Formats: sequence, C-alpha cells, structure tokens
Amino acid sequence: PAPEADRSLRRELREGTRFVRDQAWLWSTLIAASLAILFFLGPLEVLLPYVVRNDLDAGPGSYGAIMAAAGVGAVVASLALSQRGLPRKRYLTLMYIVWSVGTLPLAGYAIGTHVWQLMVFAVFFGACLTAGSVVWGTLMQARVPPELRGRVHSLDWFVSIGLAPLSFALTGPVSNAIGVEATLILAGVVPMVGTAALF
Repeated sequence: PAPEADRSLRRELREGTRFVRDQAWLWSTLIAASLAILFFLGPLEVLLPYVVRNDLDAGPGSYGAIMAAAGVGAVVASLALSQRGLPRKRYLTLMYIVWSVGTLPLAGYAIGTHVWQLMVFAVFFGACLTAGSVVWGTLMQARVPPELRGRVHSLDWFVSIGLAPLSFALTGPVSNAIGVEATLILAGVVPMVGTAALF
C-alpha cells in the first residue's frame, strides 16, 4: 500500500508504545523477560564455561555438548508444540509456567558434578525457553494488529534485551563477591520468582 503522508517516526513510536501500555499481557511479559535476562543471561554465558573448565575439568567439547543438549530440548519442545498445537485456553499460563521454571537449570549448573548432569539440565532449559517462545511468537502474530506488529516486535526486543549488557557487566563482580555457585543459584531462582510474580 502507498505510504500515508501524515506518518512520522514519533507518531509511530507513540502508537506502538500506547498499544503495549494498554495490553497488560504484553507489558508485563516484556518486564518479566527484561528482568529474567538481567539475572540469567550473564551467568549463563560467563559462568557456565567457567564451571565446565574449572569445576568439571572438562574442555570445549563438553561445553559444546551442553549447548547442543539445550538445542535438542529446544527442537523437541518446538516439534511437540507443532504436533499438539497450543492449548485452546490458558496459553499465557503455559508460557509463564515454562518460562518461570525454565531458568532453574542454572541452579543445577551450580550443583552438577558431571557433564552429563549439566546436559540433562540444558535439555530442560532449552525446552522450556523454546516452548515459551513459541507461545509468545504465536500471541504476537494473533493478538497484535498487523499495522502495529513491527513496532511492537521492535519494542519487545529493545525492552527484553535492554538489560543484557548490564547482566554481563555484573556477573564477574557478583560472582567474585558471593561465589560462582551462589550466583548461578540466584540466576536460576530470581527470574523464576519474578516471572511468576508478574504473571
């Protein structure tokens, strides 16, 4: 379609932000994702390789196996949802449940003593995060008007990952102060509590 003459960047941003603000399911999920990523992304990316190398005396192949296990969980979850479909009711509940418990494997990374144990935790982690993402993507397509979808997706990414650099910056100092295991346990538990509370 021909572009509207009266469109402006500022107006489009206002419309997208107003839509998100008026949809409780949308803004609460963005806040939940932002806080969860603040707490778990840095520890996952920084401390898991540290644990594999220093606590398990394993190498990059073992770290790769753990990451691949998360990928297996993601594939299994997406295939299961594609075959069964989303529940007719309570799809938001499903999303919040799997995203709430999905970070618990980080606490498992703190207490695991063998690579295979971390791989089991990683399968669960990958499955939960992907299952929630499938529901989220479906909701965005079904409940956001097409003319606002690009703006809402942009705001979703901006808010969701906006605190990721801070997560990376804080992981080292926090783990030095309270220890690697305690940091991983907090990274697994705090997002669970925060996501459940925002639900």
